[in-house]
Amino acid sequence: MQIRNRYNETIFEDDGGTLKETVEAAVQNGVPLKGAILKDADLEGANLAGANLRDANLRFANLKGANLSGATLKYADLTGAGLSGADLRGADLSLADITGGNVEGASLKGANLERADLGHANLRDADISGTRLEGAYLGGADLDGIQAEGIMRRLQPAQGGEQ
Repeated sequence: MQIRNRYNETIFEDDGGTLKETVEAAVQNGVPLKGAILKDADLEGANLAGANLRDANLRFANLKGANLSGATLKYADLTGAGLSGADLRGADLSLADITGGNVEGASLKGANLERADLGHANLRDADISGTRLEGAYLGGADLDGIQAEGIMRRLQPAQGGEQ
């Protein structure tokens, strides 16, 4: 199976049976998956710790319960992605688009979400303790039950003057 980038270049290829296995193999081999096209990918429970997914297209991907601790997801498109229960501790999600994503119950401890777009995202019961949120947009996000000890933030005002 192949993983391609937005220029239709092959980033990684192996004989793995599923896309999840191929992505995990790439990460285990230290292959940067910058700009990877993983739209709608089923990566539930995948071990992607430390992965370089900068500028990756993960729109509507299923990353439920995935280990993305320490991963680089800067500029990644995670619009509508399922990240419930995911481990995103220490991940770099700066400038990522997580609009409408489901991040319920995820651990984002110490993650960098500076200038990320979390508009209308479900962050219910997520742990964002120690997370950097400077300039992040959270308009319409569900923050019910969120754990947020020691966060650093300066939120962008929502459209219509909401905060």
